[in-house]
Amino acid sequence: MNTQPMGAESLAAALTKDLYEIGVEIETYGDAAELVEKSARLSADSAKRLSMRKLGQRRALTDHTIARSLERITQRLGLPRNRAAPSAPAAMTPPAKEPSPGGWSR
Repeated sequence: MNTQPMGAESLAAALTKDLYEIGVEIETYGDAAELVEKSARLSADSAKRLSMRKLGQRRALTDHTIARSLERITQRLGLPRNRAAPSAPAAMTPPAKEPSPGGWSR
């Protein structure tokens, strides 16, 4: 069993592996040498960079939206689904009256 503390780079990779397909949608690194090596490889391969950019962006825009994140949180907490959204607080509700030519009336 590895008892060494996990570095920030390794922690990020561990947390990210469940969110993206590493090496296909994103790339990670464990240390500075691996960062340099992977950066050089990606710099030399424009097709791989373009593919990774498109696939990573697609995943972000479909699976990592606020709505999807809230859905996952709701499921983990065991809350009922499709609850109506609470109404906005009065301070956030815009005035019902249209603005006058000089601005909002008081």
